[in-house]
Amino acid sequence: MKKFLLGLCLLVISSPVIGSALTVQEVQKAIQMKGKSWTAGETSVSRLSPERKKRLCGALPEPPSVRSRKATPKGYMVPRDGRSFPSSWDWRNKDGHNWVTPIRDQLSFNTCTAFSTIACLESIMKIESGNPGLDVDLSERFVFAFGGGKPDKGWWASQVADFLMAVGTVSESDCPYAGWDGTLPTDSPAKYLPDGGAYLIENWEVISDSYVIGDYESPLKSAVMQSPIMCWMDVYEDFPTYTGGVYSTVTGGSVGTHMVALLGWDDAQDCWICKNSWGEWWGEGGFFRLKKSTRGNCNFSMYTYRMLPRTSPPLYYFRNADDARGIPDGTSSLSSACVARGIASPVDVTLELFINHPRTQDVQARLLTPWDGGVLVLDREGGSYPNFDGIFLNDRCSWSIPDMIEQSEYVGLGSYRGCMRPDNSMGTLLLTPPFGEWTLKVEDGVVGQAGMLDSWGVYLATTQATAANPSWVTYY
Repeated sequence: MKKFLLGLCLLVISSPVIGSALTVQEVQKAIQMKGKSWTAGETSVSRLSPERKKRLCGALPEPPSVRSRKATPKGYMVPRDGRSFPSSWDWRNKDGHNWVTPIRDQLSFNTCTAFSTIACLESIMKIESGNPGLDVDLSERFVFAFGGGKPDKGWWASQVADFLMAVGTVSESDCPYAGWDGTLPTDSPAKYLPDGGAYLIENWEVISDSYVIGDYESPLKSAVMQSPIMCWMDVYEDFPTYTGGVYSTVTGGSVGTHMVALLGWDDAQDCWICKNSWGEWWGEGGFFRLKKSTRGNCNFSMYTYRMLPRTSPPLYYFRNADDARGIPDGTSSLSSACVARGIASPVDVTLELFINHPRTQDVQARLLTPWDGGVLVLDREGGSYPNFDGIFLNDRCSWSIPDMIEQSEYVGLGSYRGCMRPDNSMGTLLLTPPFGEWTLKVEDGVVGQAGMLDSWGVYLATTQATAANPSWVTYY
């Protein structure tokens, strides 16, 4: 399995880019020769260099172990309300209203996974509110940069979804994409997050996984009738020249792999209707249609995910009061505390960790509450890279810590960052009173290498305590 995943990643990363040799006229000739029903021309993307085009395609192949943890139950093949599928569906014109936010532009970074995911979440917020006029513009930069993405490498769509479930995002004005130079943050995202004010999802699910034999359309149609969904596609050299019609690739080599938002379909035109993130001067004002029966000959929907609207309480963040502290080299442990105040009955916890250590396989971390003996959340996990420089542990995440270590090394990310499941469930920590002093104990069990605990904190999905609640009086 490891050899297969390594080969798949290397295949995608090293796919040849032949874009400099392909002209708009050559694409137009290929369309005519093959009798396709789309048009090609100069666009804001067709004029880019081959390297710039490749940087618009930042979707990384998803590990099977990750997808299996979020698999949709079998039988998800008909509309959830029991109706038959309509002949067409388009969230831009549903019941006479537009439930889709304006086209965005990812510019020159490999951030398509964040843009497709945020596009879906923005529509979900409109749909759930029942207000198509809801003014919502969420930060793609926040979820990509703090969640672990690399602007020159890309990211996994499943990681973006996990981050929105465990941490959330903020409004575009609080963490703008415009003017960002690609520099990644080294501090906690919590300073951007207002208490109880992050935008989150409840969970996410796999709708389509790899190559479906037989009817692949029904699961997608059933899912997109609930809300727009995230879809994978391969990008070929002719795609940047697309200006309209029903696309299917006709010529050119591989540019990369991409994630877009699926908005609906039209059976009469045999097409899917999608939202891209390449600006309004590409495609049909930033949108495109793709041949449904052939998947556009570009592996469309090889991975397809749907996010579920938030139903849990909002998040409140509690950070350790200490500055960065050294982790004792050997058997002694470092204890650091943070105090959870003014909360009642949390239903979920995310642990944020920034650990700098040249040999992470020496490190153990245990999280405790005042009334619980603690959970070993990080148990000597290590690989080729030093440091856990921004990891978020949550029981519901689709990635394990070994998944992240293995995949980060295959792709060459240079560090371990992102959302993962702890080595042991933190659920027991929520069974005791949640308020008071939470403690993190970090131990380096092997003599020879020393490290630092830079910072840590807990995100608790919870309601606020009332004045009548003892936690309010004692700890607020």
